[in-house]
Amino acid sequence: MPRNLADRLTAARHARFVGRDGELSVFESALRSETLPFFILHIFGPGGVGKSTLLQEFALLSQQYGARPVYLD
Repeated sequence: MPRNLADRLTAARHARFVGRDGELSVFESALRSETLPFFILHIFGPGGVGKSTLLQEFALLSQQYGARPVYLD
């Protein structure tokens, strides 16, 4: 059970996330590789397509694999 409000919000957002299986698969395979294929991941696209939500999912995956995500805007 999440301990604080921020954790509860993160869990709720994660539970409602759907789609983007291809992007998540590519990112997870990069995290599993012995040598990361990139150091910076640049996400772009028109407004409203879910870039920020996808980045939040990437951050959760990163933490699961012991990587420290850094979000720059």
